[in-house]
Amino acid sequence: MEKITTIFLSIIFSLFLLEIILSFTPLKKKIYKGFPINYYEKNSDYGYDIKKNTKNFNHLIGKGEYKYNIWGNKLGCFDDKNFNIDDGYILSMGDSTSWGYTSNNTRWNNLLEKKIDYPVLSCGVSGFSTKQELMKTKRIINELNKMPKIIILQYSFQNDLFEDSLFPFYTIKYGQLSITKEYKSYTTGKIQKINKSKLQRRIRIYLRSHSYLYNLLDNFFYTLKKKNKKTVPNKKSIVERVNVAYPWNTINYLDPQKYDWVRLKWDNHLHNLSEFKHFADINNIILYIVYIEEIREIYHMLKNFNKLSDLFIKNNTSIIKNFFYDNSIPFLDLEDEIYKLFNIERKYFTKHPLRGDKIDLVWIQDGHYNTKGNKIIAELIYQDLVGKNFLFNLKE
Repeated sequence: MEKITTIFLSIIFSLFLLEIILSFTPLKKKIYKGFPINYYEKNSDYGYDIKKNTKNFNHLIGKGEYKYNIWGNKLGCFDDKNFNIDDGYILSMGDSTSWGYTSNNTRWNNLLEKKIDYPVLSCGVSGFSTKQELMKTKRIINELNKMPKIIILQYSFQNDLFEDSLFPFYTIKYGQLSITKEYKSYTTGKIQKINKSKLQRRIRIYLRSHSYLYNLLDNFFYTLKKKNKKTVPNKKSIVERVNVAYPWNTINYLDPQKYDWVRLKWDNHLHNLSEFKHFADINNIILYIVYIEEIREIYHMLKNFNKLSDLFIKNNTSIIKNFFYDNSIPFLDLEDEIYKLFNIERKYFTKHPLRGDKIDLVWIQDGHYNTKGNKIIAELIYQDLVGKNFLFNLKE
């Protein structure tokens, strides 16, 4: 018994000593991965939202590539407006690209505001779906008691359908975003809840926030898992381990003509977009879409899926674009314009085409647009709004 106790204490001491040593390494700047605890709060209507009137939090990009302050204002938006909107405003909604993976002053929303000299209220929320964006839009307008002149809705092909189909995809557990459910089968569309013990969640959150060693091991196993996912699994493992074998947003690439449940999910998603358009029309608001396709991801997914014969796969981007055209919804195909700007061919890439020495528009360790990328986005949106004559009567 004494020997076991000695071994146990030796292990504890060694781990404690290792934590101290790691605290003097660059890992100290990378200890927290993800959003700060209590930046979000639970919302009974649409799952979660940015907590209102929060203090400044430090947010890290990737594993410490970029650090900046984030907060929530009185509307639950990452914005510092004083709400002097007597002459009107533009409301910017969307997911992570709209929320901004860069500092407040270097986000495309604020850069656009400076270019047009007109308030742009930035209320995007990372991880939001179309339905959540519509519900938050209505809440904000109701609280402000004033309609915006334009709603800029940033739409992500990779996110919006998928997260609408599992609405709400996230909730808040112990101050952090937590996934609520996932697909158990892509042939039937069966959904299962994700259940983790309360103790397990609490321990994991504590270790992520305080332990250098835990984060070091977590990063190592995450990288290992990511490398293993690049290999195409056999059919048996696909059927048995659907969420390991397939990417998280596989529904986006399933042929809705082959799967009734997928078609119904698309119908519901397009209905949410129709509701957004109807809300804008009856209130005399211009609904303007910033459409993000993530071209590299699409080519990558389709190439890998073509090696699998058990699912019917299709490039469904035309569904969304045709919906915009058919319903007279003006939109900017953002990545298409960026590719044209830098003479990038639409094809399969082994590496991100917007990341590198010559074209450096996204974070190395994350994939979201960096400060330079946000500057390009602001300029392209500005030029398109001017070209569509949407800015002419803003101040009248």
